Amino acid sequence: MLKSKIDKLYETQVELADLKQDNKKMQEQLELTSTLSNYNQITGSVIGRNPDSWIDQIVVDKGSKNGIEKGMSVMAGNGLVGRILEVSPTSSKVQLITTVDSKKNRVAALVQSESGQIHGIINGYDKETKRLKMNQITTDAEPKKGDKVVTSGLGGITPSTLLIGTVDEVKLDAHGLSKVAYITPAADTNDIRYVTIVQREAESGE
Repeated sequence: MLKSKIDKLYETQVELADLKQDNKKMQEQLELTSTLSNYNQITGSVIGRNPDSWIDQIVVDKGSKNGIEKGMSVMAGNGLVGRILEVSPTSSKVQLITTVDSKKNRVAALVQSESGQIHGIINGYDKETKRLKMNQITTDAEPKKGDKVVTSGLGGITPSTLLIGTVDEVKLDAHGLSKVAYITPAADTNDIRYVTIVQREAESGE
């Protein structure tokens, strides 16, 4: 009987820890939606994530019946995590910004630097350091560690000013012709439970 009670206690502790984490993620999502007043918002939950493609894709419980369309931006916690890749009536597949496929995670971005806006392209992810890579930064630009990185809206798909992360390190590329900034994502992409799918108001343009 004592062993049974101990096992039950362990189960309860595990459930409580999970509920606390779930509550934290939900609170982060509520705080995020309050900052996105200029956008149409649809909140959903993650219902699928394959271990074999953990950093590539997730499945959410909102689809075309909820107004979801391919290409919409997806936020979680404090930052951008990806965009809608496929849509069915009741669910959607999200291509994560952390995917190693550099052809699918391109996002036009800019660094909000003291010296002004620095443009570049997010199109890489370092699995070892868990940082995004921002390329095509001119050599005369001076992004600094801690600078905020947001979407520029110039790609024609993703709205502007969505937070991506912060600059962690800056290096010259392999050819020495431009700089590469390594970005710490604002969102915890390893533990995504709730998402906010955003679309800029039609009248505000792209």
